[in-house]
Amino acid sequence: MESTPPPVPLEEWKPPPELSQLELACTSGKLHTVHTIFSQWLAKQNPDPEKGCIDKNCFGPALNAAVINDHPLIAGYLLSQGLRVNIHLVQIAIYMKSCKMLQIFLDYGWNINEPIERVTPPALMYVIILKILLNYSNKI
Repeated sequence: MESTPPPVPLEEWKPPPELSQLELACTSGKLHTVHTIFSQWLAKQNPDPEKGCIDKNCFGPALNAAVINDHPLIAGYLLSQGLRVNIHLVQIAIYMKSCKMLQIFLDYGWNINEPIERVTPPALMYVIILKILLNYSNKI
């Protein structure tokens, strides 16, 4: 009877050391620092041989920090480098009433007609309400 070898433990994923530095720069709104840290990290990477690209998803928390702290230029830079808009980021921008951030998301391919959740209308509804409220508050 053949015995099977014990399973090999998977390596525990560790975030790149640059992530905490990048998050801090995104929180502080330092675009030049964000660019420098990200560029240095990118220069050290090798593309995935199967996909032919570099996986940048580990920097999602940095993009999240830029959105939460309302730094649309930094969010735009990170999106231009291949990070992706997700519905969580859209919800934050709506909550913060950040039309600039929503515009950045649109510029990088976010579909404003995409439902937020199964029972929640698309963000377009919130953007229309936000515009109405902003117009109304400017008239007061």
